[in-house]
Amino acid sequence: MTVPDWVTKNKRQHTFAYGDLVARILEAVPRLNSTELLFPTRWADDRPISGWSKFKHEMADNLPHWTLHDLRRTFATRLAELRVAPHIVERLLNHKMGGITNKTDGIVSAVAEVYNRAAYLPEMREAVVLCEQHLGALIANRGRSHDLLAA
Repeated sequence: MTVPDWVTKNKRQHTFAYGDLVARILEAVPRLNSTELLFPTRWADDRPISGWSKFKHEMADNLPHWTLHDLRRTFATRLAELRVAPHIVERLLNHKMGGITNKTDGIVSAVAEVYNRAAYLPEMREAVVLCEQHLGALIANRGRSHDLLAA
């Protein structure tokens, strides 16, 4: 998937892989307007979409302080726990490499991105597959069956 630069926070086009589980979820998301955007800001009749707080509350009744960034943080943390290299996690999040810090020292130098232009697409694909396998195992271990995991 490629997200155009005008959509991203850092104004950089972002290309990344996703697996079969995500593909099935994305296909199931209803399109609310005439674009292919999954989370549009307007309905099909061009009325602005409102009510995010109510929607979020319904989606996470027991998580009053939940935000969308919690999903990014959880994704990044789980990938790190699965031993995915930090620079691959950061590429998947579309972070600038020189901006990575661990509160004491940078994981990579700010100049690294100037010299290293690798996109790491195969490594990102491997990380996504690993993450989906882990998620599938968690779901299976809880004894839950979910139609999105059905082949």
